[in-house]
Amino acid sequence: MKESIISLRDRLLTHFRKKAILADPAARQLHDACSIVDPKQIQTRPIMESRFVAIDLETTGLNPYLGDEIISIALVELRGLAFTGRHYVTLVNPERSIPPKASAIHGIVDADIRHAPTIDSILPQLVAFLGDAVVIAHHANFDLRFLNKRLYRRAAIALKNPWIDTMMLYGSWRGKQIQCSLDDVAGKCGIVTQGRHNALRDAQIAGEIVQILAPQLLKKTDGTVGRLIEYQFDHHL
Repeated sequence: MKESIISLRDRLLTHFRKKAILADPAARQLHDACSIVDPKQIQTRPIMESRFVAIDLETTGLNPYLGDEIISIALVELRGLAFTGRHYVTLVNPERSIPPKASAIHGIVDADIRHAPTIDSILPQLVAFLGDAVVIAHHANFDLRFLNKRLYRRAAIALKNPWIDTMMLYGSWRGKQIQCSLDDVAGKCGIVTQGRHNALRDAQIAGEIVQILAPQLLKKTDGTVGRLIEYQFDHHL
């Protein structure tokens, strides 16, 4: 509840400061790059003609509006359901210390990110890499909340890209939505999870899950992006 209130307050303050924020040419350029994404048009495209970007973050904790920040990010490109080999990966300086509990999970410590770029400094590269791709992520809301917090503060806009949550897609495939980890879903799909809690490998695993589940849900791969997105909300296939 506390984080929800802080999130709402943050968005309201940014809304009232929008004009001042966008007076900065760099912020305006970032805002415009996000605003041209047309989610409705993207969803009409055939899957095999579409571009996807699987994303994963490592963070200092679970609560973006209670002070937690991104410390590593990976974006991995797919065209159709095939990896292209293109990716964007970087450590990120959160401008705060990394709690030992977080480091115990992903292995990233303060010394690793001391000279890394800040998230605000790389937002233009992230948005450019995403373009009008469909976002793939496990627990997508988690990743998008962290990204959109920084993007909204920097450019008074959130990502408009359609998204696919691999946990929800798996839940629809099995006929029941439950909370499950990336390891759980990957295991059920027969995907090797060696190298987990590394942003690049986790993003790759999310993409591999969609590679496996999309053809089974659609029965064929000439369906549209919109239909695949709809499937993640359908629990009675």
